[in-house]
Amino acid sequence: MDGIHVVAGDLETLSVRVAEVAETVSGLDLRSPLVHARSAMPGADARSTMEATGDALEDRATARAQSLSEHSDSVSAAAASFARTDSDLEASLQAAGTATAAPSPTGHGAAARLSARME
Repeated sequence: MDGIHVVAGDLETLSVRVAEVAETVSGLDLRSPLVHARSAMPGADARSTMEATGDALEDRATARAQSLSEHSDSVSAAAASFARTDSDLEASLQAAGTATAAPSPTGHGAAARLSARME
């Protein structure tokens, strides 16, 4: 791999999609089906563990949703950092008189143009 190729909007899209998954996971009701199953099986050996299993599933889903939400925030921060770095590079190239007026096909001007010049 010669470098990292970032397509405009990909990091932002990833952040949004991961946040959507986190929201979906946090909205899952994993405990209720087990509680209902427990009441449908009076006297069953597994009945006593169903509530604990439901609680454990809820705890895991909550932790996973939190982890996904944090990942979404991290990807969003990376996208913002990338945009700032690209903007700073663009300003540096303009100050040095080496920037071109042509826009980058990826939407990230300076980094893509600098890479193209170096090829």
